[in-house]
Amino acid sequence: MQREIDLGRFAWTLSGWTPYLWQLNTSMETGEQQQPEIPPIPVTLPSSVQSALRSRGVIPDPYIGFQARQCEWVENRHWCFECDFPLDYAEGHRYQLALPGVDASGWVVLDSETIGAFNGAHREHRLPLPPREAGTKQHRLRIFFDTPPRFAGQFGRTSQMTVRKPRFYYTWDWIPRLVQTGITQTPYIEDLDAPSFELQTIWTDWAADNQSGTVFLQGDSPASMRLALFEGETLLAGRTVTAAELSTGFRWKQLPVKPWRPNLAGDQPLYRLAVSGPGAAARELTVGFKHVRWLPCEGAAADADPWICEVNGEPLFLQGVNWTPIRAFYADIPEAEYRKRLEIYRDMGCNILRVWGGGFLEPDFFYRMCDEMGLMVWQEFPMSSSGIENAPPSDPDSIAEMELIAEHYLKRLSGHVSLLAWSGGNELQHNLAGCAVPYTTAEPMLAMLERKVKRHDPARRFMTASPSGPCALGEERFYGTGKLWDVHGPWRWPGALADGWFSHWERDDSLFRSEFGCPGASDAALIRRYAGTEAVFPCSADVPLWSYPSRWWIEQAIFEQEKKRPPKTLEEYVQWSRNRQAEALSHAVRCMKSRFPRCGGAILWMGHDSFPCASNTSIIDFEGNPKPAAAALARLFRETGNNDTSRH
Repeated sequence: MQREIDLGRFAWTLSGWTPYLWQLNTSMETGEQQQPEIPPIPVTLPSSVQSALRSRGVIPDPYIGFQARQCEWVENRHWCFECDFPLDYAEGHRYQLALPGVDASGWVVLDSETIGAFNGAHREHRLPLPPREAGTKQHRLRIFFDTPPRFAGQFGRTSQMTVRKPRFYYTWDWIPRLVQTGITQTPYIEDLDAPSFELQTIWTDWAADNQSGTVFLQGDSPASMRLALFEGETLLAGRTVTAAELSTGFRWKQLPVKPWRPNLAGDQPLYRLAVSGPGAAARELTVGFKHVRWLPCEGAAADADPWICEVNGEPLFLQGVNWTPIRAFYADIPEAEYRKRLEIYRDMGCNILRVWGGGFLEPDFFYRMCDEMGLMVWQEFPMSSSGIENAPPSDPDSIAEMELIAEHYLKRLSGHVSLLAWSGGNELQHNLAGCAVPYTTAEPMLAMLERKVKRHDPARRFMTASPSGPCALGEERFYGTGKLWDVHGPWRWPGALADGWFSHWERDDSLFRSEFGCPGASDAALIRRYAGTEAVFPCSADVPLWSYPSRWWIEQAIFEQEKKRPPKTLEEYVQWSRNRQAEALSHAVRCMKSRFPRCGGAILWMGHDSFPCASNTSIIDFEGNPKPAAAALARLFRETGNNDTSRH
């Protein structure tokens, strides 16, 4: 008996409507059927509205020049995804529509009946279908999207920001306003009365003392289930567990497996776990086994958080990048684009990616690739700072919604061996006595997230936010005080690197830096390719392209200070900027690695571009090409190894 019906195999269309006009079945004035402003166009799911419109020439390419501004009108319409499909109703069975990924709010109409609403891009939604008599019925499904919230971008007050939609594409210093609407994962129909096994929690562990693995499973099952663990096609272990054992949580111990190790530290063996039972469709999961401990940094204050990550008994220097979304319209990103970037990070020698809290829960294949490549994941829940005020929301509605989001994140990710730790969000901090101080679990939102992680994924660490500890920023005035635990910054230097940047890192005594960076220009050819008709030179605020979306990363004045003249060409400035970035980041990482185990790691801000910015802190450009800084860091990451404690 079929449990799920994939709706992606049917023909879909997209149409655009004057808001709420579609709710009038006929015109009050003429009695005519209402018509959309943008007539139906074919679309393949998953899809953003914007990419579908661009493919038909309705909107221009938003990545050329300032054409993103010409696309903002899309936010001011209702958009309808529509398909016809048959459903073979079984006698007495109940059905529901599952929306695993929608960005972000709207209504569902089945035939002529509105069967429910949805609101939230960070979790799945399920709506019961009206009962029908047995037999095959033809249906028309329409998913209408509401207009999105007006603003949730980089600046404002975090406590007032919605937790239902990603924030990054409302503008950040590395992307202009490109607010997606769309279906990010294909909907399906679910037969609630077909036999099934619903897995709620899974996590794994590895024991060095007896060289064996453990799988913990908890879920709802109508009967006993058969567990089988395979290495390739070879059965390693098998056993039957009762429904009662699964309901309370079952630990399957003494599994004959090899440990999974991070990139550069060894191999990444993965195993196939099959779960099957009478009448229930078999579930197959890919699992790996590792054991993590967090140890104090050498010489750290007695009350400091531990920032040495030990994996399978081996202390590692955590080195990697902050992962931001590849594109604003993330519904449309092909798997190949993920693999391209992840392979660059693997080949660089990264062993950790911090999935930043201003984005979204990446697709399953992202985490699967991280499993395969040894890239550990620091996963943040979807909250971020806003500049004016950075407190996590404390209203009951936001906390209730985040609780559902957290349950969804934990259910989706806890089985991935690459997952290392959880964080409440990005830069959730306040000012106290002249210091930026991260919030703690005294905040009800963060306390709730800690409880969820402890309940559903107890083997993994939860950090209230990044950064965490007594001070948020790695400022020199706090050197020697023991207050710099996990800190952020700096992201630029106002003058020549010799005038302070080098000594900043040579005297640094922070335990960990989960964000720091230095700007570097994109390739000159890329800048010209995406500029459209806009001027690209000089590389100053006088040329609007260099301030789009932020002028923070313009450094022509530093070029002039060093060279005693302005740059002669775009190419000259670009080469200087890219070399400066490579030198700056190499020195910072070299200093931090030389302090291991007094320093536990360094995570660069940022990995790759989401928009063809003329300049920013990324080390991989918009098209997925490494900047010189990536090559310089690769030499450092790979040549010195993870555990080199010698000074350079």
